[in-house]
Amino acid sequence: MPELENLAKQLILKNGPLRLDQFMELALLHPTYGYYNKRQPIGKIGTFTTAPEMTQIFGELIGLCFAHRWKQFYPHQEFALLELGPGRGTLMADCLRATSGIEQFNPSCRLFLFERSTSLKAQQKCRLNHYQPTWIDRLDTLPQMPLFVIANEFFDALPVRQFQRGKVAWKEKVIDLSKGRLDYRFQCEAPFEPLNCRLSDTQEGDLIEHREGTGELIEAIARGIKNNGGMGLIIDYGEIKSQGDTFQAIGQQGFTDTLSNPGESDLTAHVDFGSMISVAHNFVDTCLTEQGTLLSNLGIQIRSQHLAQNMRGLELESHWAAINRLVHPQEMGRLFKALTLFPKNTSIPEGF
Repeated sequence: MPELENLAKQLILKNGPLRLDQFMELALLHPTYGYYNKRQPIGKIGTFTTAPEMTQIFGELIGLCFAHRWKQFYPHQEFALLELGPGRGTLMADCLRATSGIEQFNPSCRLFLFERSTSLKAQQKCRLNHYQPTWIDRLDTLPQMPLFVIANEFFDALPVRQFQRGKVAWKEKVIDLSKGRLDYRFQCEAPFEPLNCRLSDTQEGDLIEHREGTGELIEAIARGIKNNGGMGLIIDYGEIKSQGDTFQAIGQQGFTDTLSNPGESDLTAHVDFGSMISVAHNFVDTCLTEQGTLLSNLGIQIRSQHLAQNMRGLELESHWAAINRLVHPQEMGRLFKALTLFPKNTSIPEGF
């Protein structure tokens, strides 16, 4: 029996059913057997490929977007550049390479990385050590200076809970044992205060997903931007409002059963952008658009054509396939959304 499956069963026998977020935390971040700590999850040999791994243009455009905002509102000021979930460090390396020609931008940058995986931290150090990054696990340790934040495919991997609407309240979906196997069941109906606002737009049987850590992170980012200036950019797949079961497992051969072989597949769920916006609006303004629209507005086609001039054959085909995947509505262009946070009474950031 795989180690994590056995550990999950032992925890259930000892403490009762596991919440879905507890199972995700165990499967993804266990120090020894967790998916993010024991293997290479990202890239060609991993189980998924993020946008920065498809093309250098993704990170370049984000870097230039930040640089434009910095020159417009905070020229020559020292600022904090924070990435949540930096993966292998590819996005940030492309970002800072693209901005190296912007006068004083890179020298004014203090780089911060929010990462929990020890194996990914090692790869980030290899790619980004030249920029003297600081790894943090709490956002309240950031310095009081303009804050620029990028979170690409970060929030979808945060542990999520699921609730089914009952007659008047909610039944939480948990993981229990059935004939010795991990299996789902719903607990008895009970109130859940964070979802009180969803009682008016749901009916019995509807399933809602809720991430407990998202609100605190968004509030910390928004508060920092309100107090010190800057901007936040969150790119992920999801919708304006959570509705339905989006929890999924992706292994080496594609989608797989979410309870099979924990620690051997990536576990994610769609992002509820509406909940982020409601929290952020207490501090800053926001704007939401589709990923394809953002990248097109930032000039992905022009940059792509420039790079393509020196490509031939399979390299050229792969290049245009990656661009199409990022922007086409039937690929990532529409499913993935981009949310920006910026100080009230300032202009909407470039690309939105």
